[in-house]
Amino acid sequence: MKNIERSIKNFHVTTDTKFDQKVKQDILTVMDKQTTSAEHQPSLGRIIMKSRIIKLAAAAVIVVVVFLGINLLDKAVTPAWAIEQTVEAFKNLKSVSAEGECTIDNETLKFNLFIKADSNNPYLFKARGETDELVGVINNNIVYQTQIGSGEIYTYDIESTEGKTFVSKLWYEVMKNIPWIGPISPTILEAAKLMASDWQEICKIDDQTGRDCVFVTGSYKPLSTSFLIIFDLQTKLIVRAQYWSNPYREGAPNLKIDNIVYNSEISDDIFDLEKTTRAQVVSEEELDKRIALWREGIDLGDKHQYPEAIKIYQQIYDKYPQFIKTPEALVMIAICYRELGQYDKAIEYFEKVHQEYSAPRYAILDSYRLLGLCYTTIGQNDKAQEAFQQCLELINQWDPLGLKWVKYKEITEKNMQNIYQK
Repeated sequence: MKNIERSIKNFHVTTDTKFDQKVKQDILTVMDKQTTSAEHQPSLGRIIMKSRIIKLAAAAVIVVVVFLGINLLDKAVTPAWAIEQTVEAFKNLKSVSAEGECTIDNETLKFNLFIKADSNNPYLFKARGETDELVGVINNNIVYQTQIGSGEIYTYDIESTEGKTFVSKLWYEVMKNIPWIGPISPTILEAAKLMASDWQEICKIDDQTGRDCVFVTGSYKPLSTSFLIIFDLQTKLIVRAQYWSNPYREGAPNLKIDNIVYNSEISDDIFDLEKTTRAQVVSEEELDKRIALWREGIDLGDKHQYPEAIKIYQQIYDKYPQFIKTPEALVMIAICYRELGQYDKAIEYFEKVHQEYSAPRYAILDSYRLLGLCYTTIGQNDKAQEAFQQCLELINQWDPLGLKWVKYKEITEKNMQNIYQK
């Protein structure tokens, strides 16, 4: 009880136009980086969030260089090598697909990327990035993205960079300038090479492919970054790429691009999210209505006006059952009822979340763990243990390698231990 009360007391949000735009941008980019429960967050609404799709965009930038004709090899690496060869090889590419991993804040995200060139314009293309939870598509400067199981698609124009992070702005600049970057990309790389702190090129056989390759490494110490890019000497194309957010290539890379496949058949259908996910695009006007309700619920919760907040969150549930934040609205209703001492109603709404929804996963896990805490409060330890156990089983199912939900798992296990110690 005290933990939730403390969380709600600490929940302060400035309610102005800038805040509205921030919430809107967060929802449009299907943002949710949080992996600990609402009870342990200073902001119960998770208003300040980070985008997983933006991570995919950062990864896509590395693959996009394939279409730009950028290469990282010195003409003197081998007598058979010339910078023009890679440029010429890149001109014939029609598609690229790749697998990869991106690690930020100790969370590892696995993804697949698909990029297809426009048959009429070599500087235009479609791109799709997907994880086990999110799918994003870029088509004609418009980003379409959805959380699997949410039933809705949110969009924004790449050219509108207001409120975006540095990475997404960089992504936009790359996309915007593709027509002129391509022809001068060798010059750009020469400049990049001069700026690198310890640029090295080593010719050797790649253990994974068994082929002659050039391993290019380097770092930009003022930016505290480093990289490894491997080129196949016969095809002149990129084999793999890695990036570190430190200048020494220490530890696991923050970004890995593996299993790159060139010129495979990629159907145009995969770039149509409505067709592939059966979700519906939400208009900007409709989204504005939902944001207004969400903001109102936050304001009321901040003022400890729990009955009024419940009514607002209930409206979100009733009017917009497929909205990506509706499962979280149910969690908030349950927390409000718990604060009011109405444990039966709190339990009812915690259970609604995992009975009616399969995404987003953080809301499902919250519903089980907070349900367990609710049962613990009223002395029903057997049911509490059952809820905690279900939470742990889902964590193991969704994160079998223990890369993503580690802290959440530790918290849940501690909750179970507290029951045993009583």
